[in-house]
Amino acid sequence: MKYWLNWGEISGNAGTAEEFRKALGKYARKGLLIACGRLTVEFNYGTEGKTVAKDEVTKQFIPRLFPPDLAAKVQRAFELDRVIFFQGQLRYIAAEATRLPAVDDLPEIENHEIGELLLRAAELMVFQPLKPPSQMDALASRVAEFVPLYEIDTPTDPFDKLMRIYIMLTVNIPRLASKEPLQFDVPAEFESVFGFSLADYTNFMFSLLLHAMMDRDARQTNVDPPSPVGPYWLKHTELSEETIHKVLATVSFTLDTINPPKEPRRYADFTFLRDKPYLRDGEHYFCLDYEFALGKLESGVIYRVLDNLEPDRKDPYLSFWGPVFEDYLAWLFESYVSTRYNTYHSSPTYADGTQVCDAIVICGATAILIEAKIATCNIQTKYSGDFELMKKYLESKLVGTPTNRKGVWQLVKVIENLKIGQISFLPPCLAKVNKIIPLIVTKDEIGSSFFINTYLNERFESHFKRKDYRSLVITPLVTMSAGSMERAMRPLAKMAFSTILEDRITADHRWGRPFEAASKYVLKGTARSLPKHMELLKGALDGLMKEFGMKEEDGSPAKMTPD
Repeated sequence: MKYWLNWGEISGNAGTAEEFRKALGKYARKGLLIACGRLTVEFNYGTEGKTVAKDEVTKQFIPRLFPPDLAAKVQRAFELDRVIFFQGQLRYIAAEATRLPAVDDLPEIENHEIGELLLRAAELMVFQPLKPPSQMDALASRVAEFVPLYEIDTPTDPFDKLMRIYIMLTVNIPRLASKEPLQFDVPAEFESVFGFSLADYTNFMFSLLLHAMMDRDARQTNVDPPSPVGPYWLKHTELSEETIHKVLATVSFTLDTINPPKEPRRYADFTFLRDKPYLRDGEHYFCLDYEFALGKLESGVIYRVLDNLEPDRKDPYLSFWGPVFEDYLAWLFESYVSTRYNTYHSSPTYADGTQVCDAIVICGATAILIEAKIATCNIQTKYSGDFELMKKYLESKLVGTPTNRKGVWQLVKVIENLKIGQISFLPPCLAKVNKIIPLIVTKDEIGSSFFINTYLNERFESHFKRKDYRSLVITPLVTMSAGSMERAMRPLAKMAFSTILEDRITADHRWGRPFEAASKYVLKGTARSLPKHMELLKGALDGLMKEFGMKEEDGSPAKMTPD
């Protein structure tokens, strides 16, 4: 793990939040925000799960963003392997800039003045947790401390998250609807909240993806500075300016109408930017954060709709997405995983028809028992740093109780049934199994974060005795996120899932490291070798070109094949 450089190490005096805000207040708000948007492109944050500037880019920008005397000190720190530029700095600056009061005639920030703000931001992105009284409280405290860090340094390409919700909407929900009527009509619920169709919104999300990728491609070849989205960029379409502004208004804010966001719960609380990742200036929209922009399809479809439902429909709507996520995991295995080494059983049942768990994967004589969880952690908990709130979340969403079973207790129950059940009562796929790997998969990134696996495995281990299962090997419980699962698809095309999970178990005996940090098979970045994803992406882009009436410069219909 590398450590980022702080302002106090360069200046000799650690800064305070008040000093940071005073430094920000010397400059025009719009200039600060546009600078953040420019640098997120220059540093290529977001794509491929990149959250830290590459070494060659860091070398290039140290003399540009610092005055000569400070640049020399920063360069020496960089040579000692310190992190100088990372994504969280820009998010912190942008978030604080939105809280600044409106002041006329302030100067624009100069390039060489930005570096100090970046290091001051880095210095404030720390947290000293309270000392908890017990072992489980201490683990919950470590989870609360590190979840925001994992979010800042996400291993997942935002493109993968966009494709995940797109596949759920266009593949998994129709698959489920073909079996039985669904409780919710998601497009209808969406349109009742937003006032325009989910299809149009989806097309806009892919148009924002194209814009962001074109910006990055242009910067890599030093062609153009980052350009705003807006009527100028979308001029070669059949969209009216009214339609463009109506849709982009759902993802943007203006400085003249902004209501200053509430004080952050902690340094990683970028709730306002997640909701409004674009700054509108006149007719143009500047992207402040690529990852937050691509996350708007999921947040709109699930959480914005959820916020606007009647109280008695909120829990059923969240529950509705559980089977959708389960079917997404099943679709991944159907599409990419070698059946020579892995056999996937969706919603397996006992002889009496009772469900065993969400899925079982058989790898030879090993059975992987899967519980798939939406498990959304609300912002009040995620950014609080409060171990009691985090423990309450973990217990209520991922552990449960004997009478209200969630992930851990559901898996414990399955294992108890293996001990007392007759062979004829068990699903046939478990008949010849001699090893069990319990697995919890979360839709959100939290499943692969620091110490989550440690906490949940401690709770799992406390509920049964291995000596009661002498004929059966039961491994520690494993947790992972949907993003980690997607990145596992490439190796799963030629190996058993049990190999990947056992590698994660043996590589980190306390299971406190993130999944990717303890796996030689599942790595950071874009999920690779997913041709079905690329096929669906091409269909989405072709639909975008057709529906929006996009044209090339010569007026011919636009065409694009995903790279």
